[in-house]
Amino acid sequence: VKFSKKKYEQKLLVRVAISRKGISDLLIAPSGLAINGEVYKEKCIEQRLVPFVNDHHKNDDIIFWPDLASSHYAEEVTGTLIFEKFDYVEKYENPANLPECRPIERFWSILKSKVYARNWKAKNLNQLEQRIRQVQRKYRKKICNRFLIACYVKLGMQPDTV
Repeated sequence: VKFSKKKYEQKLLVRVAISRKGISDLLIAPSGLAINGEVYKEKCIEQRLVPFVNDHHKNDDIIFWPDLASSHYAEEVTGTLIFEKFDYVEKYENPANLPECRPIERFWSILKSKVYARNWKAKNLNQLEQRIRQVQRKYRKKICNRFLIACYVKLGMQPDTV
């Protein structure tokens, strides 16, 4: 997510997990932060995904479906997912040319459009972060459920069986 139109726009890195039961805590950091496997494992998996799953999906079968960022498939990350007994979409099963079937991609699209609604512009990164958090708080389980149902339908699955 970015703010204002300059030659080199400053950006924020935003990470989140969504499910039919809600949204995890956001990770928002300056985009210069290198998200390697170790950082992703600690900041995203251990500090956000694991508590989110434990709070909302303790007895559910879940599948973690990341995008294709190399840090998402780093050895330390997949090792943690296996240790936590989280099924995940293997990289070879995760098609690069099918982002519209990943619910998180729809989430990002809507979040971005709502952040910048009515030509809103941030004056600085702090203001942008506050706006992102404000917009994200308005998301409800119902909206996340719609993303997931749309994904199931695109994949030819029955939403009530997943």
